[in-house]
Amino acid sequence: MGHHHVLVGAGFLIEVCPLIQAEGIESLWERSQELLDDPPPAKMYQPGTWGPNAIHQLIAPNAWRLPFEREWRDSKPDR
Repeated sequence: MGHHHVLVGAGFLIEVCPLIQAEGIESLWERSQELLDDPPPAKMYQPGTWGPNAIHQLIAPNAWRLPFEREWRDSKPDR
């Protein structure tokens, strides 16, 4: 077993990304330092919701799908 493997759950062996090592973690902290030093103001949103709509602008041009937006996963493809 190499150092990129970890035992999880009921004995399942999975491969772990090699970036999850000390060097990768240190690099993440270095790249995050500016955000940690001067974080943007928190976006307010109603309790019980999935968060502020402004999140879409924050992560643009990327996107993610929230559970209530997953209709495409529930439908079966036409064959």
